[in-house]
Amino acid sequence: MKKLFSFFAVGALILMPIIGRADDDDSPGQKAKDVIKGIGQGVREAIHDGKQSPAIDVSLGKTHMDMPTTVDAGEITFKVTNIGTDQRAFKISGPGLERYFTQPLPPGESQRMTVYLDPGVYRVEAPAVGAATSDLTVQITAVARDSD
Repeated sequence: MKKLFSFFAVGALILMPIIGRADDDDSPGQKAKDVIKGIGQGVREAIHDGKQSPAIDVSLGKTHMDMPTTVDAGEITFKVTNIGTDQRAFKISGPGLERYFTQPLPPGESQRMTVYLDPGVYRVEAPAVGAATSDLTVQITAVARDSD
């Protein structure tokens, strides 16, 4: 009987590290769960990165700002190009939003700004920096998308 008990005890000691405990973070089952969780996170990030927001072209001239006055609500990317001769700031503000370029946009340069617009009315401003030129202002309306 002692030999049989010894055999089971040795077998249990050998199998214990292989099986792992339920609360052991290094167990094979936990490692598999972590790998699957990491793969799922990677897929979610790839899907989000693959989605591109609609791009709205904005031209900043010397005396006018050319852009649509109605856009779909949701994530929007403004592609702002300074076609004028003065450096220009760029700012959009409205319901719960105030975003702006941290540096003025030099003449001939472009920059992108991606924002989430809730349905509502927004003010887009592009004041000239260090020049006695008119400030450019446009009011835009973000409308809710139709759900299919």
